Amino acid sequence: MADDQKEPVELDRLTEAERYSYFIQTAADEATLWSLWQDGWASLSDEAGREGLPVWPAATLAESWRSSHFPETEAMPIDVNWFVDEMLPNIGAEGGYVIVFPTAVGAVWAKPDRLEADLRSEMNLLG
Repeated sequence: MADDQKEPVELDRLTEAERYSYFIQTAADEATLWSLWQDGWASLSDEAGREGLPVWPAATLAESWRSSHFPETEAMPIDVNWFVDEMLPNIGAEGGYVIVFPTAVGAVWAKPDRLEADLRSEMNLLG
């Protein structure tokens, strides 16, 4: 079974570091990532008051989370180059975070500059 066809339950078993790496590799390889949209990009917050944009490496993963947490939104693709060049600098300027690959067991709250560097590095490896 290809990585993008793994069941969400199987991916839930990955550690946060493994999910983050899976996200970076898949988003760079596919040149697309996914988030949620409803009159603008969805934003989530945590108990510490942080706000962030949730992102997933595949449509099926975004859909699975959306259907149980934000059914009023729509899973939408984001071009990885536009995400790195436009969205991440804006999120960083606003002091926000990116919530990488949220699942029922957790998520990685990444600072935009770290995520940008990691995505650019992986994209450069792919040529």
